[in-house]
Amino acid sequence: MGFYSFNVLKNFRSKKILIISPYKLDNQNSNFEYKFFFKKKFFLSGLIYDEIILPLYILRFKKFINISGKLPVLSFLFSKSVLVNSVVYDFNYKYNKSFFPNYWTYILRYIGQSLSIKKSKKLLCISKNTYIDLRRFYNKWGDYYKTGPTIKNPSKKYLIVEKTMLFVGTLEPRKNIEMLIDYFNKIDGYKLNIVGKKGWSYKNIIDKINSNDNIIYHNYVSDSKLIELYETSEIFVFPSIYEGFGLPLADALNFEMSIIALDTDINREVLETNASYFLNFEEFKDCLNSIKNNSYDKKDDQEDNWLKISEYLSDFD
Repeated sequence: MGFYSFNVLKNFRSKKILIISPYKLDNQNSNFEYKFFFKKKFFLSGLIYDEIILPLYILRFKKFINISGKLPVLSFLFSKSVLVNSVVYDFNYKYNKSFFPNYWTYILRYIGQSLSIKKSKKLLCISKNTYIDLRRFYNKWGDYYKTGPTIKNPSKKYLIVEKTMLFVGTLEPRKNIEMLIDYFNKIDGYKLNIVGKKGWSYKNIIDKINSNDNIIYHNYVSDSKLIELYETSEIFVFPSIYEGFGLPLADALNFEMSIIALDTDINREVLETNASYFLNFEEFKDCLNSIKNNSYDKKDDQEDNWLKISEYLSDFD
């Protein structure tokens, strides 16, 4: 279960909710009823669940809190008696097909999210940027709430190691990690920690990581190790081309890190003035110099709206 889904679910109040999932969830709450279908993943298990089992349960219960952000293809058969409230994360399928591992995944996402938007009674966007895209692409109204960090109340047990950078995110083309490594290879005296599971089209990324001894790839790490990396790294770097929100940015703010980010609308929405922004290598170097020479106002003004989000999604009136 993803961080966003987990926080939405744990904040539901006085609601009887059946949580259905293709596989057993790591995070379970005794207040909910659970239904799991497969002991482990197998070929087509996800497709069977998404397109056959899930529609049957939605038709049975008539009310569906759609945290995944997409609906089954068969949902076009849903009558108006089926009520759906959905989360809208992003519109990456509208921007670039290369953001997906294959064409089949792209098509299913395109159809599934389009159906979700058209069939939903309420739409909750995870950022203002996504909310604007919702209006632009579908001419639909929704709402949005700003979310907080994934890690609350940092312990501050570790000392910062100077000239260390940290990137957190899945290894995939959209994260723009190859460009980050190219820039990193042009500067001296720094170390770069990269944290994130392997997604797709990551072979070139791994090859570039292995070509520089000052780049350390941690893959997926425990929460305690991630906290250690946030606390010990001096600079958080975020070169991602497109995000719906960018939860690692909220964490970097929470740890009061110096932040360098690609100059995009969503990065500026999340970070505001608490970061240095770049579009090319020269600007990237300028960001490093400004961090070394200036103190930053890292005032944390993030909102904790998880309860409001849960109430919004569970209200079908």
